[in-house]
Amino acid sequence: MRPFLLPRTAWLATLALTCVVGLGAFYPAQSRVVSPVSLQQSRGMVSRFYYQIALEAGTLGQLDFSSDLMGRVYRLNPDNLHVVMNYAQLLQGQHKLEEALIVYQRLLAQTTDPDIRAVLLYQSALLYDDLNRLPEAIESLTTSINLITNQVPGVFYYNLGVFHAKLNQFEESRIYSQKAVERVPESAAAWNNLAYSFAKLGRYEEGYDSIQHSLHIEPRNANALDSLGYILYHLGRYDEAIETYQKALSEDPLMAESMLYLGLAYEAKNQLSKAIEALERFVIVSDDPKQTAEIQGKIARLKSKVADHAWSPPLSKPGSQVSAQLEKSLPGVSVDPDQKPDVK
Repeated sequence: MRPFLLPRTAWLATLALTCVVGLGAFYPAQSRVVSPVSLQQSRGMVSRFYYQIALEAGTLGQLDFSSDLMGRVYRLNPDNLHVVMNYAQLLQGQHKLEEALIVYQRLLAQTTDPDIRAVLLYQSALLYDDLNRLPEAIESLTTSINLITNQVPGVFYYNLGVFHAKLNQFEESRIYSQKAVERVPESAAAWNNLAYSFAKLGRYEEGYDSIQHSLHIEPRNANALDSLGYILYHLGRYDEAIETYQKALSEDPLMAESMLYLGLAYEAKNQLSKAIEALERFVIVSDDPKQTAEIQGKIARLKSKVADHAWSPPLSKPGSQVSAQLEKSLPGVSVDPDQKPDVK
């Protein structure tokens, strides 16, 4: 017979209740009533128990239960950085981004410690990015960088470069991506963003050099392969671009940008049927309605072009129905190649 086992969530809840009841029994009734210090100690112990159980629940994937317990700890300790960070990250895991942002902002309003503020501003910037509030993300991360007295972590510069790239501010993206690779030269993502920024500025040769660093670190990285394909396409090296985009799509079959430029590279090679196939795949996965509509128009034009090339006028033979119609429409002109026309 198998022993009865409580579900992990129920076990954690039982442990939490046991801790609270145990604390009640541990302190004498009179002490609990008359001693504010004992009450404070009791709350502190409850907070620690809840905090540990919330962390355990989080590692087990019980996000709702973990978030509820951590929320209770947060209400008792709203100025504790570790509690704030864990609670906000649990809220992010539940996709409650606005709530997580409020948690960071409340502590920001209370603390003057520059190191703590730098961390909170960085986390806030990431949330602003997730919420597609990029100007606020840039402002928050720039303020965070300015607060750091020691060496700025490369990931701060990397994310700032990415934020600027999303707003098509590619010179700013290049500057911060360059700082990122100086701090963290082993970061494939930083080299990729630098290469992409160079390419968007029309500096394709510099972009090509940068993307080689990224691919040396991660040869099968789909994003880096996509960037290399983009650079090769704009350098007019269409065969290499096609090969590179095929490699990118083998790593990530749903990469819309690779499908798009694979189709454009095929079009540049006048391989129109393959271009249409790649562009139709792009239309299926694209989440940009405006660009999708433009590509649908291009597909229609390419199909019309293919149809025009495929059509040729039929050849008629003497005595055929077409020949008879031609004889009726062109009196005096013979369609028999062996008979000379009657020309006066």
